[in-house]
Amino acid sequence: MNEPSRLPTSRGELPSAVKAPQRAAIIGIAAAAATSLALMFRAGHRQRSAILVLLFAAWVVSPFCGLLYAHLRSKEWLRSAPAVLYALTILIAFGCPAVYAGLAFWRPTLKAGFVFLVVPFACWLLIGFSVCIWWVLSRKARAEL
Repeated sequence: MNEPSRLPTSRGELPSAVKAPQRAAIIGIAAAAATSLALMFRAGHRQRSAILVLLFAAWVVSPFCGLLYAHLRSKEWLRSAPAVLYALTILIAFGCPAVYAGLAFWRPTLKAGFVFLVVPFACWLLIGFSVCIWWVLSRKARAEL
């Protein structure tokens, strides 16, 4: 009987029970971004060019910034979009640091710079592909309404 309401409040905000997964996702994104940066600095500790390190840092963090932006804008999307967004968040938040940890702590067979260029690019491709699929599905759903 005392179960929290799932309906929006009078100000249009969702109850805190509904916001909990989004908060957890944002915290996970921040933790994964920090971990990825730390592993990038560990793998490239011999790099002397500060500009190159800053460029790599911006590129490594960029998919996490994109996910954060998507989570902050997800209130405007259809109901099916958060499931895709949370799945992407879990995949990227655990996948990127795992790849970077493998490079930073074990003998890599690839150059470190290559991995730190390709992994964020692959994340952006995955995000873009997911957004395109969601966009097509949402257009079909809107057309049926």
